[in-house]
Amino acid sequence: MLHVESDVVIFPSFPLKEISRLETLAWSRVSESYDVAAIVFSPNPEVLGHLLGSLRTHALSHPRTNDMLALSNYSRTFPEKFSELP
Repeated sequence: MLHVESDVVIFPSFPLKEISRLETLAWSRVSESYDVAAIVFSPNPEVLGHLLGSLRTHALSHPRTNDMLALSNYSRTFPEKFSELP
């Protein structure tokens, strides 16, 4: 699964084949505490389910969070389940 936000432009040079070979969730980082959800890859539904459950738990525990903080929390809590997109 590849999630692409509506304000992102994908050019023919986009490395779709390379991304589709990943075995972990993947997205980009902005800083030490923020990740970005503009493009999010999941290799399968099970991995995506784990991410969604974790994001839900984080949101319930941190009601003022946002997607960038929640993704950052996930990528740092589960580094073995995450790859950074360039």
